[in-house]
Amino acid sequence: MLRETAREAGGDLERFLRRLDLSPLESEAGLRTEKVRLLTFHAAKGLEFPVVFIAGAEEGITPLGGSHGENHAVDPDEERRLFYVAVTRAMDELYISYCAHRTVYGKKVDTMPSRYITDIPDTVLERVVPGSGGSRQARDAKRDKSQLPLF
Repeated sequence: MLRETAREAGGDLERFLRRLDLSPLESEAGLRTEKVRLLTFHAAKGLEFPVVFIAGAEEGITPLGGSHGENHAVDPDEERRLFYVAVTRAMDELYISYCAHRTVYGKKVDTMPSRYITDIPDTVLERVVPGSGGSRQARDAKRDKSQLPLF
């Protein structure tokens, strides 16, 4: 596919890169593959996705602890609004994860879930404990078999 695209570009690097950017990633069978986009909360504004993962939803990370950058105090209300932006980017499924322990500067530190998670009503949450099997069976049952595996 790359050689064909290079031939079509006729040696023009800009044209080659534009062509790559516009080409859908397709397998030999013609199936369109999925892709993963990693975005900050800020960059996600105005976008929507079928599935959204928010990782590191722990106090000190989301919301930020202390200050970020020089002379910039963290505004808790702005942090809450940004978390809301991230949560509302999900059209179908939202996964929020956090850990009980994290290694920070070589030391194991106990962590707490973000206060923003505890603000979400239990009626709209499905809590999955690692190792419990969670709802993997339900997800596997409804998975589209035409989806190409990522790994």
